[in-house]
Amino acid sequence: KAHEEATIPDGFYLMGNVDNPKPEWHKAMIDAVRKVTHIAQPDTDGKIMGLPLEQEGVVNSKSPGKGKGVTNASFAVTTEVYPDSKETPVTGDQCNRAQSACVVAGFKYLITNVVVKPLKKPKFTKVKKINPESNGVNLIVKCMKAPVVVEGSDTLKEVVCG
Repeated sequence: KAHEEATIPDGFYLMGNVDNPKPEWHKAMIDAVRKVTHIAQPDTDGKIMGLPLEQEGVVNSKSPGKGKGVTNASFAVTTEVYPDSKETPVTGDQCNRAQSACVVAGFKYLITNVVVKPLKKPKFTKVKKINPESNGVNLIVKCMKAPVVVEGSDTLKEVVCG
């Protein structure tokens, strides 16, 4: 209901997830967007779209809330910018550049600040060492015959390897 009663904000803002706030990530994106267009200011109650301001240009809501779909992503945000500003008009091009600046800054922040677990070098084993309970097995094999469709299946094929 607050969404329906709220006025459309004048400028760019982010809507993050109240259950998984990412203030440093949001700040990096807002700082980049500020170079392209103006950041939405809160209303007289200190809110944007009926939600309390977390930091300049950022509000948080529940994941399935305003403007967001359902996701369990570690980093998820909705970007909003309106070209119909009456106080500080912006062009469609500025809106596009603001969205692009936000995405690029978000990725740069993640690349610089989020540790990604490096991939391990795969370990290969021999066919004779596997059994029906084996899982996560890497094999290098040579296909001896062309794949043959498994009877009763449209998608499975059988191959002879050696």
